[in-house]
Amino acid sequence: MLKVHQELNFTPTNGTYDLQALRWHFSYGGVLTIPSVEKIIQKAKEILVFQNNVVDVTGDAIVFGDLHGNYFDFITELDDVEYMKDKSTFIFLGDYVDRGSFSCEIIITVLCLLINNPTRVVLLRGNHECLRTSTVYGFMRECSWKYSESLYIKFALLFQTLPLASLLHTKSGVYFLSHGGFSQWCMDITSINKIPRRLEPEDNTDLLEMVWSDPLSDTLIENDKHLSEHWNTLRFMPNTVRKCGSYYGYNAVKEFLDAIGAKCLIREHECVKNGIATTFFGNTESTYPLCYTVFSSPNYIDKNKGAILLFMNEKIDVKRYSGGDVTLKYTPLLINGISYCNYVLCRTLDTLFKLLILDTFSSVDSDSDEQITSNPPIEESIAEQNSKKKKRRNNSLTQVNCKEKKKKLSCSIACENPTMHNLMIAEEDIAPQKCEKTMRVVNKVQEIRLESHETN
Repeated sequence: MLKVHQELNFTPTNGTYDLQALRWHFSYGGVLTIPSVEKIIQKAKEILVFQNNVVDVTGDAIVFGDLHGNYFDFITELDDVEYMKDKSTFIFLGDYVDRGSFSCEIIITVLCLLINNPTRVVLLRGNHECLRTSTVYGFMRECSWKYSESLYIKFALLFQTLPLASLLHTKSGVYFLSHGGFSQWCMDITSINKIPRRLEPEDNTDLLEMVWSDPLSDTLIENDKHLSEHWNTLRFMPNTVRKCGSYYGYNAVKEFLDAIGAKCLIREHECVKNGIATTFFGNTESTYPLCYTVFSSPNYIDKNKGAILLFMNEKIDVKRYSGGDVTLKYTPLLINGISYCNYVLCRTLDTLFKLLILDTFSSVDSDSDEQITSNPPIEESIAEQNSKKKKRRNNSLTQVNCKEKKKKLSCSIACENPTMHNLMIAEEDIAPQKCEKTMRVVNKVQEIRLESHETN
């Protein structure tokens, strides 16, 4: 059987990976050999496991927000700040994978950046560096296709070693950086450093709050009379949009920043139109925001801009990007056309077949509704009425079962077809429910961790 991609045995020279060679190979549609990627993962883990949950950084820095598999725009952003790499720390706030088609390329690239310069690169964990999200939103499917499912599991174990936050000390002040925000039960650096991060977010409330929470936006506060009248007393509210995590308000943010000696919170986790957004938490008299949201993947939704933050000397600069035409940068000559066409054909037929089943279930639901709402004739005997009641109860159960099957099938289609998935997701991340595929991978990861502990 012909391989879809041409493989490169990618090894470091004098301990350093050639990122230009890596870029060239990826731009032509190639992949690395699995042993090469496993070695990169292992080298990165050896660095990450010794880092605190909160990584201290001093001096100039460049902050990247969500990347979501948008490899070629990410390369443009890297090129734009190439001149700063020797004197600045590159801080990535997470969400390297899912959504885009080049998640593998991005995560491999940032890991190589870390290995090449571990004191100048910080990789934080986002809510997509988790099993429940990356099995549903595309990364597992992409990694299994380009490499293998077993390699995806190695990535999943790597994700559990990623730090949760960074404390950036600059000439203009101290800044707290994380993916989503902070936990209402960990209001100081010592408490955050005690969070057990070698877990999945749903296994630890503090970990979940760090990667899933959002600030109470000024728009939300302005449009709610109660919130606008009490903006300075607002602390934490349930995050009803994402179905997990919290909204944090002015009072909570101010208390947290004062406790850690920081002037501002910098996070990502939300797509913003201009790549960068400020949050004042309802304080209309303030001229300096308590929170910045940065998003680095352009053309993610409605032609949004991507942005990166530059901390230089005593000021913060913003670089924005409109995104480019991927076809000008991506020439997949190293992909075997016949194998790739067969793959696409099989996946398309599989999706169409599942949609046909989904449509069939919809028809069953309609029939069930019709039977449930029909009224029995007045002159029917009691036995006939009881018989029909029993039939209606069975139809009702059938309807529930069909809806459950539709829900599972929709999840399955989203898992296995990235294009279909992109059509199904909302603008905001919503915490996905557990499905059979997710649980299978979770169990496999737990088995590997147990084996690792027994060996040690």
